[in-house]
Formats: sequence, C-alpha cells, structure tokens
Amino acid sequence: MDINEYRTQAKKAVDETINNPALPLRSAPPPPSPHTTTCDKARPPNSAAKRKPANNPFLRPSVADYYESIPSRPVLADVQPGYLRRLLPDSAPLEGEPMEAIAADIQSKIMPGITHWAHPGFMAFFACTASHPANIAEMWSNAFNGAHFNWICSPAVTELETVVMDWLAKALALPECYLSGGPTHGGGVLHGSASEAILTVMVAARDRYLAQVTAHLPEGGEDKEEAMWRHRSRMVALGSAGAHSSTKKAAQVIGVRFDTVPVDEASGFAMTGEALREKLAQLRARGLEPFYLTATMGTTDVCAVDDFAGIAATLAADNKARAVNGTHGTTNGTTNGDAAAVAAPGEVWVHVDAAFAGSALVCEEHQHLTPPLAHFHSFNFNPHKWLLTTFDCSAVWVRSRADLITSLSIKPHYLRNEFSDSDLVTDYRDWQIPLGRRFRSLKLWFVLRSYGLAGLREHVRRGMAMCESLDAKLRTRPDLFSIFTKARFALVSFRVVGADEDEVNKRTERLYETLNASGQVYLTSTVVNGKFAIRVSTSTNAVREEHVQSTFDLIVKETEALLAKAPQFQPYQQEEMADDRPKPDKPSASSSGEPEADKAASRKRRWAPKVRTGCAACRAQHRKCDEKKPTCGHCARARRECQYPLQRQPPPSLGGGGGGGVLALKKPLRPLIPAPKLRPIEPPNWDFTEAGRYYTPKKALLAPEQYDLSSAATQENNFIMVALVHRITTVCAHHRRPVRPGQLTGLDHLWKGLYLRMASAVGKLNEDIQNGAAPRRVLGALCSLLGAEMAVRDSPWRAHLQGCAAFIESYGGLEAILKAEPTPERPVQFGIVLGILSNTTSPVHDQLLGFHKYDDEQLLKVYEIRFFNLLPCPSALFIELQRITRLRVAVVTTPPAEIRCLVPVAMNIAKRVADFSPDGWTEKYDLPAESVRPLLARLFQDAIIMHAVLALPPVLGSLFGPGHKLSKTQRFELRERLLKNMEEAHKTYPRLDSLSWIVAVLGVAFHDGTASDKQRILVMVDALMGMPGVYSGPSTLHDRLQTFWSSGKSAWDDCFYSPTHVIA
Repeated sequence: MDINEYRTQAKKAVDETINNPALPLRSAPPPPSPHTTTCDKARPPNSAAKRKPANNPFLRPSVADYYESIPSRPVLADVQPGYLRRLLPDSAPLEGEPMEAIAADIQSKIMPGITHWAHPGFMAFFACTASHPANIAEMWSNAFNGAHFNWICSPAVTELETVVMDWLAKALALPECYLSGGPTHGGGVLHGSASEAILTVMVAARDRYLAQVTAHLPEGGEDKEEAMWRHRSRMVALGSAGAHSSTKKAAQVIGVRFDTVPVDEASGFAMTGEALREKLAQLRARGLEPFYLTATMGTTDVCAVDDFAGIAATLAADNKARAVNGTHGTTNGTTNGDAAAVAAPGEVWVHVDAAFAGSALVCEEHQHLTPPLAHFHSFNFNPHKWLLTTFDCSAVWVRSRADLITSLSIKPHYLRNEFSDSDLVTDYRDWQIPLGRRFRSLKLWFVLRSYGLAGLREHVRRGMAMCESLDAKLRTRPDLFSIFTKARFALVSFRVVGADEDEVNKRTERLYETLNASGQVYLTSTVVNGKFAIRVSTSTNAVREEHVQSTFDLIVKETEALLAKAPQFQPYQQEEMADDRPKPDKPSASSSGEPEADKAASRKRRWAPKVRTGCAACRAQHRKCDEKKPTCGHCARARRECQYPLQRQPPPSLGGGGGGGVLALKKPLRPLIPAPKLRPIEPPNWDFTEAGRYYTPKKALLAPEQYDLSSAATQENNFIMVALVHRITTVCAHHRRPVRPGQLTGLDHLWKGLYLRMASAVGKLNEDIQNGAAPRRVLGALCSLLGAEMAVRDSPWRAHLQGCAAFIESYGGLEAILKAEPTPERPVQFGIVLGILSNTTSPVHDQLLGFHKYDDEQLLKVYEIRFFNLLPCPSALFIELQRITRLRVAVVTTPPAEIRCLVPVAMNIAKRVADFSPDGWTEKYDLPAESVRPLLARLFQDAIIMHAVLALPPVLGSLFGPGHKLSKTQRFELRERLLKNMEEAHKTYPRLDSLSWIVAVLGVAFHDGTASDKQRILVMVDALMGMPGVYSGPSTLHDRLQTFWSSGKSAWDDCFYSPTHVIA
C-alpha cells in the first residue's frame, strides 16, 4: 500500500461509517487460518476465520458484522407488541428505494425486534445452529429458485436428496431398512420441520390402518366406506406425556383422538413398555383403536429417551395376542416385533421423534440406541437444530415408501411425465403434504462435506461437554440447587431448593423470571408432573466454557439474592421527621398486644432504591437498579440515556403559625421523573476543555497549563479523539467487555463522537499530506489514528502502520525524515517499534514489508530515541528480535533442502542473545528503577529465546539452547522460569501492560501445559484486560489463546495465523 492508496481507503471507510449507520464497524476480519482442523471448522459462523477480508481493509460486510456483534447484543428482543407497525409506513412505496436505505432500516427497525438464536446466552428451547457452508448453500438454493416437485423439474435436486439421505442414515447408524436400497424399499426425505414430519407419517399411518382393518370388504362399496368412518371415530393417536405437542396437533388436524402414556420420575420421564401395555389395554377396553404412537429420543422437557426395546417388545406381544384371537393379515413387510412375524390387522405405527437429540447419533457412543429402530415404521430428526444446518431441514426416514406414496400420491395430468409414469424416478411430492419443495439437500451436502463426520462429532460433543460442565457446577451448590434431570444431550434442568414442593416451585419460577429479565441469558422452563424446573441447553455453537461460567455465576448470584443470602439493596430507613414539636409516645409491644417482630413481619415490604445511588429513571419508578455506569441494565434495554447522579431536592419550608417553625425532613422526598435537560450553551473549545479535564488526571500526560485553548484545530481534534478512546476503553475494561461498538448502549454517544473525530482527523491528514505539511505533524496525526484504532477490537490498525511506513518512504526514507525540522522522533519511534513488534505476531506470508527495509543501525537509532514505555526491552535484544523475524521470512523463501544454509545465521543470533547480561543492562536513555531492571532484561531475554524456538523450524529453533542444543526438558525449564519471572514482575513492576508481548509468548509456549499453567497465564491476561485505557491486544490475545489451546496445535503461526497485535 502506498501513501495515496492509504489516503483513499481511509477517507472512504470513515465516510461510510459516518453516513451509514448500518456499518458501525469499519475493519476487515483477519484472513482464514492456513492450518485448519476439524475443531476450526466447527467454529460458529461469527468466527472471523471463516470470512475473507474485504478489498478495503477498513470495511467488512454487514452480515459478517452482525455475527461479530451478536455476543454484545441483548439475547432477547426488548420491544412491545406492535412496535414495528408504528415504525413502518401504512403502504408500500410507489417508487423503489436504494438498498442503503433498506440496510439502514434493518439496523434501526428490524434488529431491535430480533431474538438472537446464535447468541452464546441463548440457552432456551433447543438451538437452531448455522454455519458458513450452510449459509452459502442457501444462497445457491435461492439462486436456483424452483418448486422441484418432480424429478424432471430438477433432476439434481431429487437425486442429491436421495444420496444425502443415505449418507446421513449411515452416519447415524440407522438400520438398513431405512436406506433407499434397503430390503423393505424404504428411504428418506427432507421436510421443513419435525411437526410437518409427524403430521405426514400420521396421515400415512391412518390410511394404512384403515386399509388393513377394512381389507376384507370389497373396494368401492358402501359397506367399506361406512366401516372406514366407523373405525375413524374410534382411532387414537398416542404419545408419552413428554412427547412434543406436535403429535397432539397432528391428531387434531387429521380428526382423530389423542391420548398420552404416563411417565414418572423413576423411569427418568421416559415411556416404558409396561406403561404402554397398560394404556393399550385401557383404550381397547373402552372400544377405542390405537393406531399410531410417537416414541421420543430426547423429549422437549428433559431430553428423556423412551424405552425403545421395551416398546418394541410390548407391541410385538400385542400383535401376537390379537393374531391369536383370530384376526390376521400382512403389513407390507413391517411389524413391531420380529421382521418375519405376521401381524394382526391394524397394528400400531411407531414413529420415533428425535428432532433434537438425533444429531447425537453421529457420535459412536450413542449409536447403541439405533438397533431397536428396525422394529418401527419411521424416524426423524432436525439437522437444523444441532447439526450446523440452517433452518428449515428435517430429515425423515420410512421403512416402506409405499405407505407414504399410497396415502399422499395424486397424479393430475399436468404433473405427469414419461419419467414419473415409468416409475424409474422418485417424485418427492408424493412423500409430503405440500406440492412444491425447496432444495434442502444442498445445504446438508455442503455441511457434510465441509465438516466431515469428525468435525460434526466434535461439535456435538462440545455441546454435551458444556452441559456436563454446568451440571457439575450446579452440583457444587447443593445449598441452592437440586438437579431435576442430569445433563444429557446438552440439556440439564434444575430447581431451587425449598422446604416443600410448593416453595420449590415458587422459588424456581421466580428465579426463572429474574434470569430472563437480566437480558444476559434466555432460558425456558418446564413443568413435569407438577414440578417446575429451569431448562438450560448448551447446544448453541457459540457457547464456550467462559459462557457456561458466566451463566452459572449469574444463576448463583440471583439465587442467593432470592434466598436472602446476599442482599443486593438496602431499603430506605423509616426515619422520623425531625422538628421541634412534641411527638406522641410510641405504643409499646405490650400495649398493642402484638410483638414488634410480628408487626415487622406482617408489614408489606416494598423495595425502595438506595438514597444516594441508582440512576434517576430507576429511582423515579421505584425499580431496582444494577447501578452499572455509564448505563444501567434497564436503561440499556430501553435504549435511553442513563443519568447519574440524581440531584436531591432541598427540604421544603412549611410555614405555620403558633410556633410550628420549619419542618426538616430526614427522609428524602420521593424523586420525580427528571425533566428533560436543555443543552447548555457551549463556550468555544468546550469539548477540548472537557477532554482535558477528563484525560489529564487519568493519564498524567498533560498538566492544565500545558495545553492551550488556542492550539491548532488538528491538535485539538486528535487530543479529543484520544480522550474519547480512553473513556471508552476504561468503561469497557470495568465491565469486562471487548472494546467494540455496540457493547454498551450507554457508550453510543462516545462512539459517534470518536468516529466523527476520526473522520475529521483523516480529512485533515489528507490535506496536510497534499499541502506538504511538516513530517512531525503528519506522523503525529497518523500515530493518533493508530493509537485510537489499536484500542478497538478488529480495527484497521494495520492500515495506519502501512500508512506510516509509506509516508516515511515517500519522504526519502528514515534517515531523511529524522533530519526534518521540527524532528518527528517520537511518532517515528512509535510507528516503527509497533510495526516491528506486530510483525512478530503476524504470519510470515502477511508481514508489513515496509519495516524490513531498515537496517540494524537505523533501527537502533530509532529505538534509542527514548525509553519506550510500551516495550521495556533492551535495545540489543530488540535488534535480535527483528533479526529473528527476518529469519522467519528467509525460511519461507528458502527451498527446504537449503534451510541448513541458514544455520550460521541462527547460531549468531542465538549467541548474541545468550551473551547479553541482564545485570549489566545500560542504555543512552533513562531506564526503569534498578530494583526491577535486571528482572525486565531477563524476561525479554528468555521470551526472545522462547519466541525463536516456537517461531522457527526445529533445525533452527533448537540452536537457541545451551550449546546450541535445546532438549524438551530444557524447553520446559525455560518456559517455567519465564512464567515465574513474569508472575514476579506482575507483583513488582507497575507497568504490567508493557509486558503483554511476553504473555503472548508464554501462551504459545504452554500449548501442551497443564490446565493450572494455562490458568496462571489467563490470570495475567485478565489483569491486562481490566486495566483502564489499555489497547485491545489483551482482549484479542485472550480469544486467540483459548482457540489455540483447544485446537491441539503447537506452532507459533498456528496461534497467530493472521496479523495480530497484542500490545496493551
């Protein structure tokens, strides 16, 4: 990138940010990792590694922005019914509108009413997972855009569905009878949902049953029709008490009765064969005819699995008993018991509904559940729930396709063709109720090929592991919780403890309402046999261990508050009015006949906010305020400004005769809803003054007398921009949120101000470059923009470094720019040191090449300008760090057979690093205190050695050990020494933020370390993230290390597979 390209792209990006609210984020995502495993492939769709960067490094697609912003949004839509009608016109526009306007309305009108199912806090119902391959397949399917009801409509649509359904049946280890080429001529079809599937097979079961029980009557006769209607009036569809409501709804649609088979806690709320036998006997005793049964794998309430073997045995015995009683018949090769047995006419069709938990059958450890399915008639599960396939996609298999076709096939002349009439092809319109159908198999094909079975298994197992983790955490607090049903298939349910069942139900329901009202999570509840329980499902593909921990912490916090073990507020004290008039004596406990304690207990307690805390809106409405600043939870969800503090009104003077005097109130008056504030008239340079008042005491960079209100507009603008960044980062650090727009609603005005200032800075920068302004002015503005962008996650900070290098090159090089007057030494040092450091955490194929042009003498001259606070590294070691980066680049450009030619270069670097004496560290500039100086030098010496070992091939990295040999034991000793020294520096050195690069080295070095070692590193990363005013490096590093450790990889470029800065 040359300087002109930098100017063009920077201005375009800022202009689009300011003018288009649909693009709140302006940066490009990092490129995908070249080292991809099944774990990487199973990342959620908001993973940056799944997206390609935009051509403009400042811009990214808005849909990708949405996925990136999901964790920062409230999980549940916070709108009132009818909100959208008030925002939209009464009729469609006469003339077309630009896409930019429609995109803006997505953000301002549609987005507030969206519940984010991909949110890591979405643990309600069962998830609807998605993935990048499925999204792309949907785009292709929409592009093809056909009804696809016959084979001839699109042969590929029909044939791909047949192939993919067989693939999927084999992946789930379904019995052979469900394959398209199986012995019973079965097969699979894709429907829209499990409800549609159950309705479809119930229609087939009804018609099959009626055909069986009236088979002895002549076709077309009145007797047969009368018999059919007589049987229909007595037919009963069955499901367990835990079966999904879609079975009852399907029975209602086709006009038959519905009844449930009871379940109990002793059986884990699963339907048993014995319970089914008793229900069948009861129904037949009443003259009713059960014809259909939904058995469930993973009930909606508690993920129970019905006793398939017991159900099959019960129905086989039932068929046999009825056959002995004198009614015999065949069933097209399908029976509830032995496949060769002869069943009585009117046997019960068994459909297995595994809508959610069926995805777990891709894992071998759950495939023991499938053999009994050979005795049943149909099976379905929803890949759109847990198998990374976008909604809608429900896979249904039948033992005999003839049952569906006989019931659902109608062939008007306009649907006939030579291929369908010859019965050589499959027409899936005869396998479903609608005529037209979508190309659903395409996205399933994409997902199966992109992830492979190994990737899908890893994804499913992670969801179950997260649930087991939450289950284990809940069990650590038996004083608060009881597990209702243990973790199974990524679902656990629990209850709050209580003295009796009624109290447990009430407490659990109150906790459930409180958790959902928090806006941090969205859960659903269930009532099973009169017991209220809270369900938590961790199948959403964005859920990780940190989300499980935060959910558990929230549950514990709210439960303790509910049980009054950790009071969260102090009510107003009922203080008396203080005045000089005589007061009547208080009645004593004995005079009223009621103890004071009983009076207090019987008095209705109403929550009242704290006297001196809480925002104005919450206090005015007598509502509990979480007192988060700058915006509390209630105001954030209502998208209004949160006002702190509320000014207390002076006590009123109450005039009165007879010596009444003035009545002074100790208890404050009830606050009124504050009136809207008028914007005061701002003096000239008001925002600059305010920025100085805020920023100066925080960072102690400027004293009030050091800045002049008459300074140039550029200096003022950049100063305000830096102050805004510091305010935003400080608040985000306090709330432990990544520094991204949209994280905290109360910061929206600061983000808007920041981007406006950045737009002004970029515009002024372009003018200065065009007009040939002094290099210090230009580089100072560039570094101000660089510092602002480095504070924001996933921002285009790298483009500003490229701009810095491009400007230096355009001016004549480093030597020329250092001779300019006034000298731009500080911005030159800032840009070049950060550029070189950023190259160490960037892949070799994506380096900032402009910084490799400087020789060692030039770099040393720049580094020795002053002590660099962001990297307190000895200058000699800093030069060696740059040489290691050059060596990394040389390795890539050298043929593998000639890499040994680089051994002398690596040996020389290793020798110079090893010969450096930390105790003798001296420089031309002022150094840190002598008490910490040797420790810092030793830290960087060991960190650079470890970096070389990790970033270079083993043949070169091993040369950095003692005697140019580094054994595995020596590597372990080196990283342990580095970690201990870092922990010591954490305690003794005040500028921990300047050591973040060393923490990054430690994170990669402990790729195979113990969980406790990794936790020690994360403690340091968390400490960096919590420091006010830090850059986004620690936040990025935290996410990178978590992903890197879970991937099982070990190389430096496996962690930093895209350009990354770890500067704090």
